[in-house]
Amino acid sequence: MHMMSQGQQINLDLLKKLSMVIGCDGLKFTFKTEFLYLVYLIIPFVISIVLLRLGKSVIVSWKESITMVSILYIPILIISLIVIFTTYGTIDDEGINIYYVGFLKKTISFDTIEKIEETEKGFNFFALANSKLKITSKGKNYIFSIKEKDIFLEKVGDYKSDVIKE
Repeated sequence: MHMMSQGQQINLDLLKKLSMVIGCDGLKFTFKTEFLYLVYLIIPFVISIVLLRLGKSVIVSWKESITMVSILYIPILIISLIVIFTTYGTIDDEGINIYYVGFLKKTISFDTIEKIEETEKGFNFFALANSKLKITSKGKNYIFSIKEKDIFLEKVGDYKSDVIKE
């Protein structure tokens, strides 16, 4: 059995990561999700149950409250998680392509990008982590938490380096 040195193992791990990231159409990137932000998706469920249970107009038991809220909220939660975990992006000659749920495509053209900067502000389905990138294009802001942020910025820099702000 052949033993690898630590340097060879690190290079092999890097190659594995790059092979998952770089597709035949260009760079494919995914969105980072931290556990704390997933908890934020559960908070409305708990608040709804408590408000329904404590509401004075309708008196229901805890079990009924949980059942009623679950019927409405669990499908919404499942759909939200599907959207979060099946959305990805690519970078190619067209620009930055976001594929919502894998097939609804939104392209941010390199020609329209004014700046890309790191931020901790902003909250949306695709920015569920503390480290975020804000892309400004035609006066609109797009905020994403990208797992492969350094590779993403390097690849965008290959197409349009003057928009990346440190």
